[in-house]
Formats: sequence, structure tokens, C-alpha cells
Amino acid sequence: MAARHFSNHGRLARAQDDVNETRVPNANGRFHVIADVTPLLAELDHWSERHGPVTIGLAGAGQMGTDILAQVGLMRGLRIGAVADVRPDCAWEAARIAGLPAEQIAKTSSAAQIGRAIETGKLAFTEDAKSMAEVPNIHVLVDATGHPS
Repeated sequence: MAARHFSNHGRLARAQDDVNETRVPNANGRFHVIADVTPLLAELDHWSERHGPVTIGLAGAGQMGTDILAQVGLMRGLRIGAVADVRPDCAWEAARIAGLPAEQIAKTSSAAQIGRAIETGKLAFTEDAKSMAEVPNIHVLVDATGHPS
């Protein structure tokens, strides 16, 4: 794809004919085309370069949790650090469906164990969602239980 330049007074501009293009302003007010990069993805890339990926704690390993686990595994700049479910067999099945090998999973029962598992690059499984919320290296908690209370 050939780069096209647009002037938009220093702001990001989107092409009308191709929604998968983002134009980033350069020093002289012209734009460079970056294909398939949204402003949010660019921010995620910048964050993960400085801090590592955004680490998600996922409560629930049913249908929605399994889908999230599988999809986040395909996304750059994000990772699931822990999964909490009161049914451990569901968490193991979700990991299998997402293509995670058993050796990348650590069964945990406390916030400290969850944190250590994440630090070593493993996915922590726990039955206690509250302990997952106490882990400092989890940046985002997602409730995929179907019962958000």
C-alpha cells in the first residue's frame, strides 16, 4: 500500500475509503499511513513496550470466559494472568480450548501465589476471585461469570 499524506492540523485522521488505516502526523504536519493499527492498539503497543502487556484477571471460565481467554491469547499488548472459577474443571477446559498447554498453568490459592505465577509467565488458576483482586500485577479485572454481583 502506498503511503498517502493528509493534513489535519496535527490530529489523527482516518481514511474514508479504508477504515483499517490510521494516519500519524509527522513533524512537518503531514501524515504517515499505518495500516491495520488503531489509535487504541498504538497506545497498547506503547504501554507494553514500557511496562509489559496489560495483565487481565478473568473471573469466570464458562462460555464467555473461554471466549475471552482464547481471544486475548491472539491479541498483542494483552494477556490473561489469572482465571478464577469455582469449578476448576471449567478453567482447565477453557485453557485447553484456548490452546494453552498444562505446563503453562499454575493452580493457586492465594494472592501471593497468583502474583508469583504471573511473574514467571504462567496462567494462574484459582477458585477465589477475591484473592485475584488483591494481586498488584493484575491491571484489569473482567467479570465473565454471568452473575455480576
